[in-house]
Amino acid sequence: MLIFERRAGERLQIGDEIEVRVLDTDGERVRIAVEAPRDVRVESVDDALETGESTIDTK
Repeated sequence: MLIFERRAGERLQIGDEIEVRVLDTDGERVRIAVEAPRDVRVESVDDALETGESTIDTK
């Protein structure tokens, strides 16, 4: 796992096609935007675990 510190407006690039951008921070909450090709599944693991709908193996 890599850990980065970013400020609002800063970005991370993952490979050639995925970009993660920090939109805003408010206390402990962070708003991010993810740009990825349509064939790349992007989901919130926390939300999916709560609803039982995740297909991600978290082990």
